[in-house]
Amino acid sequence: MKTINASNENGARVIFKSILLFSLLLLFLFPIKSFAANSIVSGRIKGLTNDTLFISLSAFDSNGKAVYESLISDTLVMKEGWFSFEIENDYFTSVNIIPAGGTAKISRSGIFSAYLSDFIELFVDKGEKITVDANYDGKVIQYTLKGSPLVEMYSDYRNQLFEYQRKRFDALKEIAKLREAKEPIIEGQSMLKAAMDPIRRITSDFIENNLNSPITPHLIYTNYYNDTEAIVAYSIKLGREALESPLAFEYKRYLNYAQNSDKYKREAKIKEDAFRALNGKTAPDFSLRTIDGKELRLSSLKGRYLVLKFWGSWCGWCLESMPKLLEYHQKYRNNIVVVAIACSDKEDKWRNTVSKFKMEEFINVFDIDNSVSKQYNITEYPTYVLITPEGTAEPIDGYDIFKRLDQIFGKEVVEFL
Repeated sequence: MKTINASNENGARVIFKSILLFSLLLLFLFPIKSFAANSIVSGRIKGLTNDTLFISLSAFDSNGKAVYESLISDTLVMKEGWFSFEIENDYFTSVNIIPAGGTAKISRSGIFSAYLSDFIELFVDKGEKITVDANYDGKVIQYTLKGSPLVEMYSDYRNQLFEYQRKRFDALKEIAKLREAKEPIIEGQSMLKAAMDPIRRITSDFIENNLNSPITPHLIYTNYYNDTEAIVAYSIKLGREALESPLAFEYKRYLNYAQNSDKYKREAKIKEDAFRALNGKTAPDFSLRTIDGKELRLSSLKGRYLVLKFWGSWCGWCLESMPKLLEYHQKYRNNIVVVAIACSDKEDKWRNTVSKFKMEEFINVFDIDNSVSKQYNITEYPTYVLITPEGTAEPIDGYDIFKRLDQIFGKEVVEFL
């Protein structure tokens, strides 16, 4: 049978329809020779029949070089709403399937602009077989993916959005109609806000609840592309599995750019200098709710040594050091009070972690909007601030807090191992 190939200088190809029988015989006769394990993407799109689909592929080699030079890798024509194609390369690949007759706009140069609901997005690794069950109603393409834990998790997330993406479509249409009629667009803007707020909330909740998922860096990159502060802030929250995922490539590239930009360096130095400048000054006062719902004002604890620990249930280093802090709290229980300040957290996760690590002997407070973290110019976690009985602050890095407590109270220094 005839095959339709789209090739580039790296030899990556998208092969539509089927593989020649001769190729299958070669694989059978010469099993020792290394061949690329083809991935298969197939499925149907209800609402479309013999429409053309644009296929966009994105992959990077081990050196970070793009495997595909053009954004649109090839096209295919569906048959009665069904399609199937194969991807032959050795790389994890992001795939976008864009109906030519849909709402996505594609320029002659191959660049397309669209909302996420205007096309099908999926991810495929070497040898995987991904199936798509989609429906296009003229507003959004709603779809379910099967074939790997990664695409199924992504599919579950996307399926939470479709209801609000339809409302966004209606809102944008209403705004366009009002503008054409030269009438106020307030009603349309209200409709758009009612659609966008749940979309942002669902995405934010997914990110916060899946900080170690391979999908999460991709969602952070695509949703916070213009928010350098958020891109950098998430870098200390993401787990190892997330950061080592192929989907983290573009996020890490942008993160590197952000962290090395002159603006970021200036802002980071300003915050670091402000944090260090606390040394010897009166600790800023604040008021937060404790885990049992009481109001805590920092100044009410004056007269004893205080250890403020800025931490989060999402922070691996914070949790690793928690047993040591509990040990030191017992060691110097007559001398210090530990105030554990949870930052950038979810309340249920915070409460569960306090219980899991048996932190009830601390004063546990929740910095729900990070106002105290910002007040103290905290940029890394965990971070400690030691406060004297007179209310004077001493910023301390990481595990140095344990040595400092031993120095103050004249006990033998215990190294953290």
